[in-house]
Amino acid sequence: MTAKNIFLEKNGWDKADKRTVAGDASGRKYERLTQNGQTVILMDASQSKESIAPFIQIDQHLESLNISVPHIIAKDEENGFLLLEDFGNNTFKKLLDERKDPEPLYKKAMDVLIDLHKMPIEKAIPKDLRYYSPQKMYEDMVIYLDWITPDASEKAKSDFKKAWEKVLPMAHACPQNLVLRDYHVANVMLLPKRDGVKQCGVLDFQDAYRGPTTYDIVSLLEDARREVPQEIQENMKEYYLKQFPGLDKKTFETSYAIMAGLRHTRVLGIFKRLHDFLGKKSYQKQYARHVGGLLRSALQHPVMKDIKLCFDVHDLWPKTEKEISVSQAMILAAGKGSRMRPLTDGTPKPLLKFKGRSIMGYTVEKLADAGVKKIVINGHYLKKQIKDFVDRKQKQYPEIKFIFSDESGILETGGGVRQTLPYFGKDPFFVVNGDSYWEGDENVFETLSQVWREKKATTLMLCDLDQVNCAVKKGDYFLKENGNITRFDSEKNKMYMGVHITNADLFSGKELPVHFSLLKLWDDAEKTNTLFGQVFTGQWYHLSTPEDLIEKENIDSANSVLHRKSLTE
Repeated sequence: MTAKNIFLEKNGWDKADKRTVAGDASGRKYERLTQNGQTVILMDASQSKESIAPFIQIDQHLESLNISVPHIIAKDEENGFLLLEDFGNNTFKKLLDERKDPEPLYKKAMDVLIDLHKMPIEKAIPKDLRYYSPQKMYEDMVIYLDWITPDASEKAKSDFKKAWEKVLPMAHACPQNLVLRDYHVANVMLLPKRDGVKQCGVLDFQDAYRGPTTYDIVSLLEDARREVPQEIQENMKEYYLKQFPGLDKKTFETSYAIMAGLRHTRVLGIFKRLHDFLGKKSYQKQYARHVGGLLRSALQHPVMKDIKLCFDVHDLWPKTEKEISVSQAMILAAGKGSRMRPLTDGTPKPLLKFKGRSIMGYTVEKLADAGVKKIVINGHYLKKQIKDFVDRKQKQYPEIKFIFSDESGILETGGGVRQTLPYFGKDPFFVVNGDSYWEGDENVFETLSQVWREKKATTLMLCDLDQVNCAVKKGDYFLKENGNITRFDSEKNKMYMGVHITNADLFSGKELPVHFSLLKLWDDAEKTNTLFGQVFTGQWYHLSTPEDLIEKENIDSANSVLHRKSLTE
């Protein structure tokens, strides 16, 4: 019998139903055990036993401070197993993905830090807890040099060290407190039946140190895994500072910038190590470019000028930042979505929700993560809603230029794209259908950028039929060995997933009507062997009818509309 089974049998949970729950970047695994209407969480740290003792220490300490952490029901430190109180599934990340109002959630998360930081230091910090000193901070950042810039010269490494050693002590001008070190929305949970700060359940704190209070604020507001709206960031920092009137704002902002630079540098190294050494590729592919942008922003603070100079002079920036070759895109959002009626009677199809977010909102997130700096979105049907969406996204992503292309008449896909060509010039740009949704580790836009560098020709992202999620799987194109595609072949075995890359050359030298389909231009390109396809490795969702939304996700609004419709038929 394994150590795990012995532990479960000893504590009466060996017969329980077991379901895997989301893990993390460490070697720890989690299972939800259900038995007789009760649930617990099994933490399996058998591959990272060194994390068990600090987890137990900090868990019990935070519990003594009246902060909600999972109560430890049973433990086997020697083999690396814990049974923990089950907080459920409502992480703040899940609630935000479902488009819950973000400000109250961030405020609850900030209240935990405020409550902790208001405690006397001798109460807030466990006795003999390790110190996150400037030296330890620098040691944490060496992972960046090891994995992001392994070929950096000795001079570059020396300058990097000197620049950081100059500023890191300045971060400690802010008050010291317990630093949880991984405090973000995926690691906090809503516990609505509890009161006050206890409504926010805290997970993942075994890496805690004594250090500057600004570190966890950065971790929360400059999340490595999601874009936090600038307005939320500023509101939360202001909210925090109001609770500490004696804290000098300039001192806080300086410490905050240094901790942001430290955290983002360290995280980039961790993601690359996970990718190259441990085979966990999703972190690097999904988030590295976003974190690279956060690092660039942090290094704009005046106190970070020498570090920025070091990055510039020695070319230490992450390669993901330098690989961006296509930085503009168009989202097609002007159509009526007739097949999606009655859901589209009052809402444009791209703004319908799927998996907790608007379909087009998901596309914008993916484009932002890919480093796109200009996004043009067209609108005709219910275009005020589209225009309002564009305005909201401009506030959420100030680093991206959003443009609304107003279509006074029906232009179809080809006419709609042609109207926007002046915004793109001769440079390539992505075109994404407003109802496209896909999942997988592959970065679609990075892949298309690479193909463009090689082919310099229009390329459509395609899916094998078994990658497509829809009722009727019918091929659109046949992919040839040389990468060319044809739709005039009886063996069509690929579906177009609503994403492609092109430039103005596709339209040049052609007499075209006011409204026309892109298909006409693709057929012309096929005849000259300048139309290519690239197969996507993930899953694509063809969202065409209300039933597609309901089948793939439990969308309450879709269900209720269809129910009302059935009652009247």
